[in-house]
Amino acid sequence: MARIRAVANNRRLWLTLQMDLLSEENGLPDDLRGRLLSIAIWVGRYSLKAMKGEASVAPLITVNKQIMDGMKPQDPKQAEPGPVPSTPGLSGKLSL
Repeated sequence: MARIRAVANNRRLWLTLQMDLLSEENGLPDDLRGRLLSIAIWVGRYSLKAMKGEASVAPLITVNKQIMDGMKPQDPKQAEPGPVPSTPGLSGKLSL
């Protein structure tokens, strides 16, 4: 039951993000908005499978961690980060 609740809450978060990304008032660049919107749609679909026990929650956790890592302030002394590893179930790479 806790797993279902956690996945449902995560799905709700991504649905909220999706609604914001679709808003004309969203100030993000179109390319970034499109990539995040694709992730949000994938999370919504995949979450339904995970809540039914038909899929692992690991890819959802990985996506959230990758997004959080991409939002961290960058240290200007560090070299440019490399590509973000792909996540099972997602096409392409998550590089924000």
